[in-house]
Amino acid sequence: MIPDYQRFYSWDLEQCKRLWGDIVEMQKKGKTGHFVGSIVNIAEQAMPTGVQKYMIIDGQQRMTTLTLLLLALRDYSIANPQDTSINSKRIDNML
Repeated sequence: MIPDYQRFYSWDLEQCKRLWGDIVEMQKKGKTGHFVGSIVNIAEQAMPTGVQKYMIIDGQQRMTTLTLLLLALRDYSIANPQDTSINSKRIDNML
């Protein structure tokens, strides 16, 4: 959950291109991870299912952008089943 006092999503094409360039470069170099910055959160009350709920204090722009990217990759994979390089079920399970 992102608290109401956080600023609205404000990434534009420049920030998205920079992130995408980092992801492409990471793939080309065979890296398995990339530091996108710190995510600051605080634990909230546990849900009835026992799953801990967190409030994002810092990093909401990055988290939102990465989530949207994963959803776009998932949708691409579903629409293009012949391309097996993306596992849409794995993305769904992760999100």
